[in-house]
Amino acid sequence: MIDLSLKKGVTNLVDKVIGLEYMLYAKGVLAKEKARRKGKNLLADNRGMAVVEIVLIIAVIVGVLYVFKDKIGALIENIFSKLDGKTDEFMSET
Repeated sequence: MIDLSLKKGVTNLVDKVIGLEYMLYAKGVLAKEKARRKGKNLLADNRGMAVVEIVLIIAVIVGVLYVFKDKIGALIENIFSKLDGKTDEFMSET
């Protein structure tokens, strides 16, 4: 015959193990949900987008300038030579 106090102790121990198992399960479910929310929030986070957009715009501008550097250089040289001629003309009149 099993001692009644031993049976009560075993029952309490089983209850504690079941409670601990449920608590660990609940923590695992909560951790999984928290990780899922963090992943979703990470994809929805737009804090760095402005910097990325500015860097991309600058990269495109630099690329265009590099491609057309000869034509842009000739255009600027032409403008400055015209300005130089006009200033010489203006200075000689005065």
